[in-house]
Amino acid sequence: MNVLILYSSAGRGHYSAAAAIEQELLASAEANIMVTLDDPVVASNRLSRAMVWLYNTMVKYCPWSYKYYVRYLNWSKPHIAEGFKTKTYGYLAELYRRVSPDIIISVYPMTNHIPKQVCDDIFTVKNVPFLVFNTDPFKQFLHAWINPDVTLQLCPSSDNVDESLRLGAIKSSTRVVQYPIRREFTQRSKNSVKERLLVINCGFSGVARYADTGVIDALSRECLIGIVCGGNITLYQSLEQRYAGNRSVEVYGLLSAKEMAALYSRAQYSFGKVGAATLYECLALDVTLLVDTSREVMPQERDIVTYIEREGVGLSIDKIHVLLSAVQRTDIDYQGNRNRLRTLAQPNYRVASLVLELLQERL
Repeated sequence: MNVLILYSSAGRGHYSAAAAIEQELLASAEANIMVTLDDPVVASNRLSRAMVWLYNTMVKYCPWSYKYYVRYLNWSKPHIAEGFKTKTYGYLAELYRRVSPDIIISVYPMTNHIPKQVCDDIFTVKNVPFLVFNTDPFKQFLHAWINPDVTLQLCPSSDNVDESLRLGAIKSSTRVVQYPIRREFTQRSKNSVKERLLVINCGFSGVARYADTGVIDALSRECLIGIVCGGNITLYQSLEQRYAGNRSVEVYGLLSAKEMAALYSRAQYSFGKVGAATLYECLALDVTLLVDTSREVMPQERDIVTYIEREGVGLSIDKIHVLLSAVQRTDIDYQGNRNRLRTLAQPNYRVASLVLELLQERL
C-alpha cells in the first residue's frame, strides 16, 4: 500500500508534521506500507517556489509584513487559481502515476485543492481518499486549509474544528486528531538529565540584539545557554567567537531533528518564536516555553501564545530585559504546571490510525 504526503518547505512545521505522520505509519503498520513525501509547491514551478522563498524571508526577517502576504493570498487565491493549476498539473499527474498512491495526505494549505482536483482526474476509478491535516492548531489559519470535497479534514483541537466548520468544512468528514510529533521528541534519552539550560532558538539576526544588550552575559551567570543559529553561518561564527571563553554558553549551527531533540531533552527552557511544531515538541519534552513577542507575531502564532499563557506552560517576552527575570520566575510559577503538557490534544484519533483504517477498507 502506498501513502503520499504532500508538504511544503514554507516554514518548518509542515515538514515536521509530514515526517511525524510518516514515522507513525511505518511504526504502527501491520501491512507493507510505502510512504512518499513530496513538496509539489517548490518542485513544480518557479512562481510557487518564489512564493515559498518570499514567505520564509518574511517570517525570518520582517514578520510584520506577513499581513500583506495574506492579503495577496486572499486576493489571488493561488490554491484554486487556474494559472497555478496549469503550472502544477503536469508535475502532479506524473507524481501520482509514479507513486500510485492508495491514500493522499496534505499538510499544507496550498496543496488541498488543486492536488485534489488532479487526483480526481487521474484516478477516476480508483477513488483515492484525500486527507487534509491542519498544522495550525487553533482558530487562526488561512481559509485555503478548508476544502469540503476532501475525504477527511483532520483538526488538532476543538477550536480548530469549530473554525473549520464555520468556513465550510463538512461535519461528518471532520475529525479531531492528536498533533503528530516526530519520534525523536517523544522519547527522552535514558541518559538525558534536565539541566538548568535555556535554549535560544533563533536562526536569524534578531538574537544579536540580546547579545548586544548584555542579556545573554547576565543569563549565563544564572543558567546554561544553548544558542541555535540554524543555517545562519554569519551569526554562528560571530556568536561562537564572542562566547569562546564563556563555558556557560554553547553556540550551535544547523542541527538535525535528533540533535535538536537531544538538546531539548536536557533543557528546562526554550526561547524564541513558537510555531505549532515547536509548541508540541517542547511540550512533549517538558520544556517551559518563553516566547519572543518583541517583534510582530503572526495571527496563527498569537493563538499559540494565548494557549501557552492560559495553560501556564510558559511566558511571552516582549522586552529584552524581561528574559532574565522570566527564567528566574518560571522555576516557581510554572514547575507545577508542566503535567498539563501531557493532556494537550488527547482526542479520539491519531492520524496514522485513521489512515490505516482507510487502507484496510481499500484492501
